[in-house]
Amino acid sequence: RNAALPRRDPARAPTVVPLDRGRVRVLIAEDNADAAASLSMLLELSGYAPAIAPDGQAACEMAAVLRPHAIVFDIGMPK
Repeated sequence: RNAALPRRDPARAPTVVPLDRGRVRVLIAEDNADAAASLSMLLELSGYAPAIAPDGQAACEMAAVLRPHAIVFDIGMPK
């Protein structure tokens, strides 16, 4: 039955496009989960692509990977 399946040409494979393509990436560094979630929802509804880091160390690590356009950083949180 495998012979009945169409063969896929690797050169014609669909390109994977990130969901945030064209959107501004914003990293939210906030240890208050409710505040971070609220701000994330507000930013997403406004067309941004938010990500949340729960402490300073995680924010630095995430920033290196995500390369956000902007960071909202709570300067009084741990780590």
